[in-house]
Amino acid sequence: MNEREIPTTPGAFVRRPPIETVAFGWGVTEDGQLGLMQGATTKDIPSACILSPKVVEGLLGTKFRGRDGSRRPVVAGSRCTMVVTSDGQVYSFGWNDRATLGQGHKELVTKPSRVVGLQGVHVVQVALGGWHALALDRDGGCWAWGGNEYNQCDALGVGRDIPTPARALTNVRAVQVAAGGGY
Repeated sequence: MNEREIPTTPGAFVRRPPIETVAFGWGVTEDGQLGLMQGATTKDIPSACILSPKVVEGLLGTKFRGRDGSRRPVVAGSRCTMVVTSDGQVYSFGWNDRATLGQGHKELVTKPSRVVGLQGVHVVQVALGGWHALALDRDGGCWAWGGNEYNQCDALGVGRDIPTPARALTNVRAVQVAAGGGY
């Protein structure tokens, strides 16, 4: 490559970072969405605001998935956060009143915790909506959990909230997932 050629695709170091990444969080964290308030409960953090960057200790040693087009290793919603690791695991923390975190319950989660129900699934992308979440596995499978009152989790008749990831769009091989809005 001569010095005038600009690469059109990212190098392997972007897709697969060679070292662990240190994550920092700051700002409003009334729902634990920064992952900084380990062991806190809702009454401990109603108006918490972190004014300077702090290390998210619960993610130390974690190898994040690299950036790959529109797929990002960290996805932050307004009230919760999800992380995809280099080995396809998903961690979530923050607001969980609608089971948005995929933890099998609806309690606040203030430190990064692995999403349950995705054992054996290699996730490459996640998306956060207002009350639900989606994941894309490396085989094109779509997974959904959280608020489902408008069938946004593709689980018609199952219930208002889906507490753990469930396979969605079973007859479709997806290439990307996106979740939007307040529902």
